[in-house]
Amino acid sequence: MTENLIKKNVPWLMVFYLIPSLLSSISCSKEMTIIEKAESIMGLPVPLPEYLPEGYEIKSIDVDGDIERNRWNIEIGINLVEETANTTVYPIFLDIHWFSMGIKIETDTITFNDIIAHIFRNTNHVQLVWTDREGRHVALTAVNEIGFDELVKIAESVRSPPSKVLEVSFDAVNDLRILRGDSKKLILQITNNSLKPIRVSLVRYDELPKEIQVDIEDDSFTLRPGKARDIQVEIKVGQETPSPVWPRRSFSEVAPEENAFPYPALIGEPYHHLAINCTYEIFGVISRPKRVSVDFYIDPDEILPAGMVTYQEAENAADFPLHILLPSYLPDGIDPPPVGYEIGSEEPHSITAHYKGLDVILRPEPGVTEPPDSYAGERTVIRKKTVIVGENRIDWWVYDIHNTLISDVVPMYELKLVAESMMTVGPHNNSWLGFGQ
Repeated sequence: MTENLIKKNVPWLMVFYLIPSLLSSISCSKEMTIIEKAESIMGLPVPLPEYLPEGYEIKSIDVDGDIERNRWNIEIGINLVEETANTTVYPIFLDIHWFSMGIKIETDTITFNDIIAHIFRNTNHVQLVWTDREGRHVALTAVNEIGFDELVKIAESVRSPPSKVLEVSFDAVNDLRILRGDSKKLILQITNNSLKPIRVSLVRYDELPKEIQVDIEDDSFTLRPGKARDIQVEIKVGQETPSPVWPRRSFSEVAPEENAFPYPALIGEPYHHLAINCTYEIFGVISRPKRVSVDFYIDPDEILPAGMVTYQEAENAADFPLHILLPSYLPDGIDPPPVGYEIGSEEPHSITAHYKGLDVILRPEPGVTEPPDSYAGERTVIRKKTVIVGENRIDWWVYDIHNTLISDVVPMYELKLVAESMMTVGPHNNSWLGFGQ
């Protein structure tokens, strides 16, 4: 009979998850296998099944983890059958890791509670593996005698309590604009999900200009188990506060030779950034900081020039990913974002992004991969792509898009760098048209 039972040291059970090697170890002794003892170690509820077949009960809970990082691995044995010096045998075994690595191989699956579980079958065992609603890796294994339907019923009943001790967020802050001389009060929502009281500390972590004052209502307090508190955070913007600007990017940063992941285009309005580090103390250990932030603008909304539209309107009209194709490098004197966009009248629509001193035109031209012979200008090569250099402009055709840069103020050597910053990525199907739609 014992050869059909689950042994905790069987390697087959270990191939579907990764145990973090840097965690400090806290293990329950035999006297600490009850649920209350396990939860007293973690300070959080243990994800447990609410259903077990008749005659079955939880016999052991082993906890290994790191209080500071709030990372836990839990092994739950159901109906201990045999224990020797090297082996502990259970007919049902539940294994939980606080972070899911995902399943990289194809398997049969089953869906319950709107969750997809992967099925792994062994000669004597069946295992269900899934990611719960809190992002934890859960593996439930049972001997074949338990029956697959019973295994699924147990899996369906496994609770998914909060995995984080502390939840912290700003309450519904979108497109926040605080003009000079004004102030705005925000609410920082903080919830203690643990089973223990915690000491919460809030510390600013940003580089706001000295003209911006931030007042936190209470930056150190105790929060009881299961309780929440709203903390008022007031932002006051002085009359002399400088406007935010995007950081200037060098070309070597934007398109490094050995980096396959270039910077994205800067398409939005620059903003100031408030960040607050939130830590808590539990069991005498101070947690790693959890950072929460909010972005806000201080300048009035700019009025679009006549005939131009916003970025979002241009993106919606385009049949290509505008946010990918715009320049990620701009020379001194040309500041992002564009002052406005124009949408071509014919479909598929062309899009023109108007910067102060530079126009970027993106025209869909399906099937055109090289400059037409009739196109006037000097032919040269940038990033293995043939381009046409004309007076104050550069044109090239790639991935079904005709790209054009026009400027009366940007030197040609800089205009070529702008063009190169638009050539660092390409679509997997050799066409930007319809990409991501």
